Amino acid sequence: MSGNFGYWGSGVLPVSGTALAVYYALYLIPVMLLTGMWLYNLSERIRGQLGIVRLLDNGEEYSSDVAPENVRVIVADRGNIPVIRAGMSLLCAQRYIVVSQVVVESLSRRELESVIAHEVYHIRNRDWLANLAATLLSGLVGGRNSILVFYDYPKVERAADDYAAEIVGEKYLISALDELELLRLKAAGGRVFWNEMSMREEGNSEDAGMRSYLFKFYDLLFGSLLIDVSHLSLEERTKRLED
Repeated sequence: MSGNFGYWGSGVLPVSGTALAVYYALYLIPVMLLTGMWLYNLSERIRGQLGIVRLLDNGEEYSSDVAPENVRVIVADRGNIPVIRAGMSLLCAQRYIVVSQVVVESLSRRELESVIAHEVYHIRNRDWLANLAATLLSGLVGGRNSILVFYDYPKVERAADDYAAEIVGEKYLISALDELELLRLKAAGGRVFWNEMSMREEGNSEDAGMRSYLFKFYDLLFGSLLIDVSHLSLEERTKRLED
């Protein structure tokens, strides 16, 4: 016997256009947001690398006793924000360590050498390679930090401290960490920020409320939040170095 059984007979339930729109919206909106954040993160990192290229061409070079010959230490003007950052330039052409002017002016020679030695370890450990892979693949797996969470950054940070203490001396590293903490507090006006970017966001934004929430969500997935929280507290790092 044949006949038209409609939706029930065919085993297909009727679905309204509104329900389909809601279904696709629930699926597509998160994907679009993630893709947008990934593209923004990628563009920001490319822009940052172009800035590094200009800095390497025009910046003041610091002569360090602990940095290898293939690692350039560059002094940059970042206002009152203390910055010490190691990495690899665009197309992996040059290993570098950027140190802000306020750090150079505030730390003694040996203190500065201790924090440079800490960054040298990150370069030798090829941490920049893990960061590069995470940046390129982050759009596929739900954010850059979804990859880096499997990279044992707390262990790497402890090893970098041990290396700096061995090369320069733990007392210089401890005093440098104390001074850097004071510089961060001064730059933040006594408030605590996860990183340099969040400090700039709060300081420069006229509508800091909404942008702050958006930034925190972005930083959770793509920012340096994971790396920042992998550092032990000042007290924990000091106690560990003293022991």
